[in-house]
Amino acid sequence: MPRKRVEHGPDPIDGLSTEQLAYLAGLIDGEGALMIVRMGGPRRVYPTIVIAMTHRGVIEWVSALLGLGTVKLNNHTNLARGRNCKPQYKVSIHGARAMRLCAALLPYFKVKADQARVLLRFPPDARLGPGAGLSAENVALREALRQEIRRLNHRGKDAA
Repeated sequence: MPRKRVEHGPDPIDGLSTEQLAYLAGLIDGEGALMIVRMGGPRRVYPTIVIAMTHRGVIEWVSALLGLGTVKLNNHTNLARGRNCKPQYKVSIHGARAMRLCAALLPYFKVKADQARVLLRFPPDARLGPGAGLSAENVALREALRQEIRRLNHRGKDAA
């Protein structure tokens, strides 16, 4: 029996003001990451945007603004080891919604513009139905984009 699609209202991303988009882009430029990540195997690869910082109020605002749900503790391992650091909180957005947000933010990015352009080349889910696999070409393209964005995210380690 086919699953019924749940109808949701308009995506909050589509209603963001120019000021909100610019603020979010700056926040992601400084405190965020644009990635293509594997979640459970080579065929489960998704575009992802993460924002993490110690100011919980800002992370909760982003979560509410974008309809993201749970704010998570990001550095729980360091805190458990007794390291002298403040708690860091994060929110994440994955898949098609990450691409939608990325497209809206692209004109405002300064630092992450190259990563955004790579993320936006990520092919949509091309399965023919539930349980159907992706083509080998689609899997290869997703992995190539994942490697490209990883290179971009690591290129500035030695640069000022």
